[in-house]
Amino acid sequence: MIRIVTDANVNLPQEVVDRFNITLVPAYIIFGDEQMPETAISTGEMIERLKQGEVFPKTSQPAPRDIEAAYRRILADDPEATILSLHITGAGSGTVQSAQQAAERVKESFPKAVLHVFDTRNLAIGQALMVREAAVMAQVGEAVENVLARMRDMRDRVKTYFVLDTLDYLHKGGRIGRAAHLIGSLLNIKPVLTVRDGVLEAYARFRTQRQAFDALCKLALRAGENARGIRMAIAYAVHDAAASQMAAELRAALDLDVLMVTEVGAALAAFTGPGALGISWYVPQPCD
Repeated sequence: MIRIVTDANVNLPQEVVDRFNITLVPAYIIFGDEQMPETAISTGEMIERLKQGEVFPKTSQPAPRDIEAAYRRILADDPEATILSLHITGAGSGTVQSAQQAAERVKESFPKAVLHVFDTRNLAIGQALMVREAAVMAQVGEAVENVLARMRDMRDRVKTYFVLDTLDYLHKGGRIGRAAHLIGSLLNIKPVLTVRDGVLEAYARFRTQRQAFDALCKLALRAGENARGIRMAIAYAVHDAAASQMAAELRAALDLDVLMVTEVGAALAAFTGPGALGISWYVPQPCD
């Protein structure tokens, strides 16, 4: 049986985590001298602390020892288990390297275990779609080679887009430069970001939030036109009503095999701030 390990900041719905017995490894959120795993604070609490603005939080990837502990818990039950460890893009995080270090140490104690560390080159809901797909395939008994082949296909073809209400939080978190932040603030634009080859990039900008949300929906509708078995996910920070409305439109228009609607987690909310809305999809090949 394949066991799936991934980052807690994929923000999978809890029922998916429970149904497929997915192991989550949290990153850390740091407010000054206060450090906590991201699972210890809700998105609502994070946003309130961001609004207070006393100390801007930092985030830290899981330590190798955290990932190693997760592997060891699995292998304590089944020393010959196959572990597929799917992680946030290595272009923006060192988590993949931490997982590789952990896997090497664990192999010394469990020589019959099989561990695969996989860089999804995605994040948040794009990564969540990949994790869910791997978990479904594992549950029905697919060979790990087939699961990895699907992951490589998804890595190349999953599309992820985010609308932000403001660039302030990305700027404070050091994710964009001062000039870009100043221009965005002066124009009061609503940026749309995308993930390309594992890197977060600017895609478009709009004058109103409504225009930006509509643009996301149109992108998804165009991508899913005449396709079957689409996997899709929507994430929000505060805008749960907008996420529900978008989900209803997409569900009515497209042949969706999966549609997950989930709240952005606390670690990601530190950079998006309130008002974020994201969408990700994977359209299988005709032979799927």
